[in-house]
Amino acid sequence: LAVLEAAGSGAALLLADIPTFRELWADAAIFVPPHEPAAFAEAIQALADDPPWRFDLAERARRRAGTFTTHRQLTGTLRAYGTAMLRHAPAGASGSTS
Repeated sequence: LAVLEAAGSGAALLLADIPTFRELWADAAIFVPPHEPAAFAEAIQALADDPPWRFDLAERARRRAGTFTTHRQLTGTLRAYGTAMLRHAPAGASGSTS
């Protein structure tokens, strides 16, 4: 949630290059190897040296953060539970309560 809050607040994102962050933030963040402090330092300096790039990246992160709504989370969770229930329903279960 910290990344989502930062993005929603309009911060440029500089993230560890891990699959989850890549999946969620794609072109709205800079990714660096997670165990290379020098790479983080270089990326921070690059952002500091290029305000237009930093502002563009921050705006892309803000827009992307706006797609992660509680309504979308709720509907996705309900869809996942519904799918799981259908896949694991006992044979012959109709799903009705009558």
